Amino acid sequence: MEKRLLARGGPDFGQLQLALANKDTEDIAYFVFDLLYLNGRDLRQLPLRERRTLLLQLLAEASVPELCFSADFSHDVRGILASAES
Repeated sequence: MEKRLLARGGPDFGQLQLALANKDTEDIAYFVFDLLYLNGRDLRQLPLRERRTLLLQLLAEASVPELCFSADFSHDVRGILASAES
């Protein structure tokens, strides 16, 4: 499966919009960054690090190539939000 990512490894929202418009969604990858519930259990009271560790374990066990773990961002939150808005 060829995931539609930019050369730097990040998502390409333009390609996502094009794939959705053309109903060509076979190669879309879904990035997950948090796990709020697991098997009916509310995990929101756990620290984010613990939830992400559980998520990473689940993804490794599931072996579903369309599901990708979203790594931690090294940039400040304001920069990330500004990038998402453009």
